Amino acid sequence: MKRRRTDILRLNVHLPLVLEFFDKPETVDAVLPRLQEWVPANHILRWEAECGCP
Repeated sequence: MKRRRTDILRLNVHLPLVLEFFDKPETVDAVLPRLQEWVPANHILRWEAECGCP
């Protein structure tokens, strides 16, 4: 049996990337255009959330 060695980055190169962050709407609005330069718009999901923090 022949074995091949592959590093972890090569294994993940075709898998989706999930980036989550929670911030003020103004901050998200400022960052979103930059993200859209790198990622097609139909691959970006956005929704409002509540922290429930005091």
